[in-house]
Amino acid sequence: MNNNTRTLTYMSLGLLLAAVLVPFIIVALGRNDLAVGFSIVAGLLALFLWAFSQPERTGKILSALSPSRPIVKFVIVGLWLLVVVVGIFIYLRHASAPPMIHRF
Repeated sequence: MNNNTRTLTYMSLGLLLAAVLVPFIIVALGRNDLAVGFSIVAGLLALFLWAFSQPERTGKILSALSPSRPIVKFVIVGLWLLVVVVGIFIYLRHASAPPMIHRF
């Protein structure tokens, strides 16, 4: 295992631990939505770093994710639509909510 592979593997492990542990701290501060978002982003980034830290598997991973395959195109379009629909739902939910009054 060379230094680049080892570095990416340790970064992946650190991000995975952060994806599991840091959301508890964020929830304790009262930001549930931010905790979920951080956990998802950090977990996916850890997964990608781990996948690309395996040099003998990188070619297999890239060829499996090739957009020339119909199922990959379907998944990419489906994820894009999911993000758009969820974004619109969140926007409409916040737009129709009454303004919050903070009292200290």
